[in-house]
This record gives sequence, structure tokens and C-alpha cells, in this order.
Amino acid sequence: MPESNEISLVIGLRETERDLAASLYWQAFSKKLSFLLGPRKKAEAYISKVLNKDNVFAVRDTKNNIVGLAGFRDVNGGVIGGTFGDLVDVYGFLGAIWRATFLSFLERKDNSEILHLDAVCVEQKSRGKGIGRKIIDFSGRFAKSRSIVAIELDVVSNNEPAIKFYKNLDFYIVSKEKIGPMGLILGFKSIYRMRLDLQ
Repeated sequence: MPESNEISLVIGLRETERDLAASLYWQAFSKKLSFLLGPRKKAEAYISKVLNKDNVFAVRDTKNNIVGLAGFRDVNGGVIGGTFGDLVDVYGFLGAIWRATFLSFLERKDNSEILHLDAVCVEQKSRGKGIGRKIIDFSGRFAKSRSIVAIELDVVSNNEPAIKFYKNLDFYIVSKEKIGPMGLILGFKSIYRMRLDLQ
């Protein structure tokens, strides 16, 4: 399902693009995840290591450079996998123990009839060019091809620009999950699950 015009959207990444994808994810989500996965070099090493390259919608420009990504979760898992052993490899045993505990609190259950997007991100210099909208459109076509009825994604409660962006694309909030005292550490109080029904 490639896109035409100035960019193309494809499913999957090349093995050699793991580090680039990890850097892009960190660029987009470092404020949300810096406490759990930082510092940057370790975070990018961990993301690169556990990235499921087959569960990614990749946006490429005319020079074939990646300018945006969206991970998705299905029966094969999500865009970011990983085991306790992977955490140990990057952060050491003690660093892995507390990170695994915190990360388990952020896990959410999904409905198999819904395509769940994991991390929609566009590189900074390419923002404002409609790439995020094209990722959602592409995701919708992909979902419909699998007879999936809706798209869902999670947004932290203090990310007002993202919430507004998704609402403008007809997403609506279906649940708000408070994360309790962890919010003091992570910098947000709740996670909103947003849904787009596919007609």
C-alpha cells in the first residue's frame, strides 16, 4: 500500500534502520520516557535492540529517508517488544529491575478487533506538512484491509497539542486511566485512550 506524491508510506523497516528509528522515537517521546529509559544513548540503544521492525508504518521522503513512523500492535506484538534480559543488557541488573516494574504499570490491554497505534511520530523538520494525517489515513486503510473496525492510540493527559490533533481527525476519548503517584515522577497524571471509528 505505498503512497504517492512527495512521501511514501510502507509497512516495515530495514534491519539497518533500527538506530535511525530509535533516534526518531526518542526525539518524539523523550519527555514522556526520559525517567524510565534515559539517558538518551541508553534509551536509543534499548529501543533499537527491541524494535519490532515489521510492526511499523514508515514514512519516506523522495530521497528514501525516514521522516515519520507509527508503530502498531497486533497478534505479533507491538513496535517495542523486549524482555527483562534486554533491559539487563542495556541498563544492568539493578537498572533493569526498577525499570521493568515501572514499565509494567504502563502496559495496556488491547481489543483484537481494533488496530492500536503505538507511537506516531514525525521528525521535527518535517512537522506541519500533513505527514501525521497521512499516517492516520494509511493506518485506516491498513485496518480496513484486515476487517478491523477502529483505530486506537494512547495520549498522555498533558499533551494537549496531540489530543487536539487527533480530535481534529475525528478521534474521541474512550477512557482516562489515572496512573497515581507515578504521575509525580513521569510528569503526567493520566493516559487517555482515543479511538477513531472506521466507516
